[in-house]
Amino acid sequence: MAREGIERNKLDYILTDLLPVELSGRFSYRPFYEFLMEKEHKEELDNIAEKIKELCAESNGRLFEHGWGTMPLRYDIQKGNDSLRKMSLIQPLAALNIYFFIECYQKDILRFFKDNHRFSIRYHKACNDLYYQMRSKKYIKYIRKITKKIGKSTISQTGRYFKIYPFESLNAFTSSALWRMNNYQYQYFAKVDYKSCFDSIYSHAYTWIIDRYVIDPRSMSNASLFTSIDKVLMNINGKSSNGIVVGPEYSRMIAEILLQQIDKEVYMLLLGITRGQVPMW
Repeated sequence: MAREGIERNKLDYILTDLLPVELSGRFSYRPFYEFLMEKEHKEELDNIAEKIKELCAESNGRLFEHGWGTMPLRYDIQKGNDSLRKMSLIQPLAALNIYFFIECYQKDILRFFKDNHRFSIRYHKACNDLYYQMRSKKYIKYIRKITKKIGKSTISQTGRYFKIYPFESLNAFTSSALWRMNNYQYQYFAKVDYKSCFDSIYSHAYTWIIDRYVIDPRSMSNASLFTSIDKVLMNINGKSSNGIVVGPEYSRMIAEILLQQIDKEVYMLLLGITRGQVPMW
């Protein structure tokens, strides 16, 4: 059978990007995923997604406001030899909240990254090298060409939903030719572990990307990407606006949006340009 390019099923996101890597293999969202993939449940999800998209298209649409709040399960993992790091396991309802968010805003997120990745060494792009291989009632199987050295890898609701570019990890960056070139070119190097900032990221800060003078984001009635990020981050974290859940790849992606905006603001300041002088978004 000839291979055909295929857009990945967005429901796969529940499996690929919502669970911490540092999690026992005994726990999986696969039974939940297979339940959602059953015909009657998938049709219901599709209907809900369409209604949410219609609300999203309205100028005064209000998304993800009532009945979505859940508290994640928090647990500790060992970090190094003498410290612990707190991780979060989000609830199934929170996973659905994020799924509907991705359904509505995937294109907007990828467009934001495309336009603002000036200094990023790790951001998300559409995965265009997936090919349909097989489909059954409860899962879709894909294959992807990686490199001649690695060959082909099978992706059956595993791996990341998006392509991570240009480096999948900090380790990949520090072992790259670009890293070696920078070592020769620059005298100083400083590293900040921004993951340690996750607990302090203020969810309302995303609304300030639209308007830095917003005091109460609840008064904003539009369904923009940034107001929806604020609401979803609060929903999946016990309605708290202080900090984002630590563990899922989703959190890294959402943090990257804020970090890219900071990069953009710094870049404009270095050029001597303020928000009022040029369109910033």
